[in-house]
Amino acid sequence: MFYFTVVILAFELVAAFTIETFVALTGDQPSSDDEEELADQEGDEEEEQEGLEKLRAELLLEDPPLCFHYTRSASAEQERVYEMMFKNEEEEQQEEQEHANPWDIQADAPPEEKERVELARQLYKLQEKLDEAIEADQEEDELDNDEEEEKETKMTKYQRAAWMLEDAIAGKSFEWYPESAAAHKHYLIFKQREVFYYRAICILFLLGYFEVPLWCDTTDSFVFKSGYDRCQVPAGGTVYLSSLPQLPPGITIIAELVCLVLAWLKLRAERKLQRKFFDKKKISYINPGFHAVCYIAMLVSIWDVWIFCTFRPSARLAPYMRVVFMICIPTVNRLLKALIGIINEWLSVVSFWMGTVAFFAWIGVTLLNDNDSRNSAGMRVNEGFDSFGSAVYTMFVASSSDDFVDKFNPTFTQNRGYGLLWIWCLFLSNFLFLNLILAMIFEKYAESFKNEMKKSQKNQKQSLVKAFRIVSSQSEEDREVTKESFFQLIEAMNASAATQNFSRPDMEYVFTALDEDEGGSLGQEEFESVIDAIQYTFWITVKDSSLEKRFPNLYKSSFVQTLKDWVWDVDLDDENATSKLDTVMNVVLLLNTVVVVAESYYDMQHITTYTSLFTFIETLFGLVYVVEFFILMLCMSWSEYVSSSSRIFDCFTTWLLFCVSMLYYVPFANLERGLMHYANILRLLRLVRVLKSAQRVPKVAFMFKCVSTIMSSAADILVMLLIILNFYSSVGVQQFGGALYQGNPRLEGTEYGEKNYFVLNFNDLLSANVLFFVNLLCEFDAALADGLHAALPPWRHGGNPSWLIFPIFYFSVVIFAFELVCAFIIETFTELAGKEREKQERLEEEEKERAKREMEKRDEKEDPHAVVAAAGAAGETEHHESPRSSVSSSESSESSAGASKTRKALRRIGEQLREDGLMFHYTVSASATKQEIYKMMFQGEGESDGEFDEEDEKKNHQVAHDVEREAGDPDGKSQCQAREYRPARF
Repeated sequence: MFYFTVVILAFELVAAFTIETFVALTGDQPSSDDEEELADQEGDEEEEQEGLEKLRAELLLEDPPLCFHYTRSASAEQERVYEMMFKNEEEEQQEEQEHANPWDIQADAPPEEKERVELARQLYKLQEKLDEAIEADQEEDELDNDEEEEKETKMTKYQRAAWMLEDAIAGKSFEWYPESAAAHKHYLIFKQREVFYYRAICILFLLGYFEVPLWCDTTDSFVFKSGYDRCQVPAGGTVYLSSLPQLPPGITIIAELVCLVLAWLKLRAERKLQRKFFDKKKISYINPGFHAVCYIAMLVSIWDVWIFCTFRPSARLAPYMRVVFMICIPTVNRLLKALIGIINEWLSVVSFWMGTVAFFAWIGVTLLNDNDSRNSAGMRVNEGFDSFGSAVYTMFVASSSDDFVDKFNPTFTQNRGYGLLWIWCLFLSNFLFLNLILAMIFEKYAESFKNEMKKSQKNQKQSLVKAFRIVSSQSEEDREVTKESFFQLIEAMNASAATQNFSRPDMEYVFTALDEDEGGSLGQEEFESVIDAIQYTFWITVKDSSLEKRFPNLYKSSFVQTLKDWVWDVDLDDENATSKLDTVMNVVLLLNTVVVVAESYYDMQHITTYTSLFTFIETLFGLVYVVEFFILMLCMSWSEYVSSSSRIFDCFTTWLLFCVSMLYYVPFANLERGLMHYANILRLLRLVRVLKSAQRVPKVAFMFKCVSTIMSSAADILVMLLIILNFYSSVGVQQFGGALYQGNPRLEGTEYGEKNYFVLNFNDLLSANVLFFVNLLCEFDAALADGLHAALPPWRHGGNPSWLIFPIFYFSVVIFAFELVCAFIIETFTELAGKEREKQERLEEEEKERAKREMEKRDEKEDPHAVVAAAGAAGETEHHESPRSSVSSSESSESSAGASKTRKALRRIGEQLREDGLMFHYTVSASATKQEIYKMMFQGEGESDGEFDEEDEKKNHQVAHDVEREAGDPDGKSQCQAREYRPARF
């Protein structure tokens, strides 16, 4: 390799350079012109030499005399040599040809030669003019073709508006969007690859739970083995692993490479869209920082795969790169920014806390350092206080876990006066500082998240303004989006993978939901609700059973009509309403629960006297559930039945329990009775429908609402918490895998071994997740830290700081991220309780107002002369009445539940379709639900998310003017003169 790269490349280049220099210095004799040029150069050099010598003579005459030295720089000498060596002879010849006149002719030439040369000169000039004309025509044709091609490849206004709406859903807005169809094509490719990218990184994240830990045997790349065959510990030891199967390394590597390729395709499309269309306008459509981080993570992951396949090391970078990929997800990234924004406040409070711990540790070690005696219980008095380091650790464990009793017991048993020291330390650390951290973290997080929401809402509204002005009519009157224009806009959005596909009927429902005034077109305020509407999913089912057409006489019989009343005699708009049939089946389920509990009691007491009776009763209940199924099939269509997930579960459990019950009576079926018990567990799960009926009780409904709201709103924080747990677990598996196992002689006598904590280990990723989850709930557990410290051998210079991973986890996760989750739950419950209180007050006001009006009506009947006075008082009352007091109880309930105008309109659509025998169903996306909850939590009182400040108002007017100019209204006056833009409230 040295021979090819140095000997025959660099060394031969040196040899060739030497030869060329020698040839240039000893080449042919110069011509006469060259001699003149050389003479001029030599003359210039002599003049410079004379000037320098003259300067030297003048300096020598100074007092004291000065010596003047000069030399030519190496770069100038090199330039002179290179000019001499590599002078281009072709350029010299070209210069000579340019200076020479091709049409010169000698004076003594014959006349025929002169005429021939003159004719050739005229023809040459004519040819030049023709060539110039042809080139001009070609350039003009090319410009025309470019203009036509640009017109043909320009994206439609609906595609451009759809792009803006999709960015509005993500809370983004940009001052400029490209107009070419190529840009829209690249955008669609990017969005399609983005969907696969998110799936790929989620697969990568989950793949770690099925990979073979690196401390185990990873040699057999495509051989399936159990974890206990691959992960061996010394003889006599027992290793505990999770129950997840371990895939061979070869399969996981192939899956990892496929996911990395999908990530590379997305990053490449993202960068291409930015570089080709947005860089020229200096607009960052993508986040360059996170794009670069993801790209580096992808390259590191590919390099890490190659290293692993070649050398099979005991550590990899891939698990940490997967965490980086997950952090780049927008929702997780937003949370990460909010958490980073509160680090300074968190550090200040933690510093005070640790300072308090260190102060009391110093007092303790000062008082107890030399006291080696034992108390009446046989414990050393200064246990944990024999040095300052051990005292700090003792105080830290006492203030961060439930082990403080074991820590202060030796000193408190010796002298009760030490209790004052412990009380003050525990009060300040456990009570004051930890709760202060809790309050401070959420306050700063709410402030940061609130600012992020305001920015997102402003961007959303700006994108809506631009999209509305693009697709709306260009008349001088109020702008409106026609029904056909709206349909074309939705069809343009269907081409993108970022939004769901809407069919033509779905478009009708969305448009009807937005068109509040039923005018057949959308105004600006109506159009601004499009983001809420397009996040719904719709489907229609036939209400009645197919028996209506096949057996009309049976279907119209009084028996079937009675059953229909039992099934459909319910308020379909009330999600918690129950029919008569549901009420009966709820009673049956409660009785079934009593029977199952009694049967379980007798089984646990090993009483078999009533076994046959319980089996018969279970069969009866199974038949009742089958009868319920057939009643529903008589009264509704199959599509309507399966439109509810609860009915699908009921159908599954009904037929499973019925088949299991029937198998008990089959003589040749050897059915284990335990199978019946497992089936009864599914039967108990049907009690969820009983809880649905219980939601009609206000207190129960409020608790269910709190639980569902908290689970929906805290999903992003829980995902962030899972990512952090995965990061620490990956570190633990790679560094401490195989160290914590039963039979390890180093763990004998430790609290970890005495408590049999061996199942809490770092032997695989899921086991490590469980270990840190236990730390998350129990805060700091000293037994785990001491066990890890004892299981690993000391380092070369003594000591083993591996146990520090638990204190680091405690500070960065337990009292940071986990406390944020706790504060989030508290704040959510507080906000919901406040909304519920306002709702009850509003209902009480309405009830008082209703009673007052009824009393006034009775007074009018008794005293007709008081009508005028009562009317005047009523009119004054109505004039000063709060708008919210006039809302009906049902509407106020919807408002308190966060129901939007779109949801109310969809319910009206459902009422219209039910008149035609159809059922209208809809669901809203999880992201829209979370956004609604965030608005409720992080928007302060008196604030409106639909109002701009003065600066934003000016910016929107400028945006409107730019869009008008791009859409064909150069003055931008058509809408601004018609009415002033006032953003609507969401």
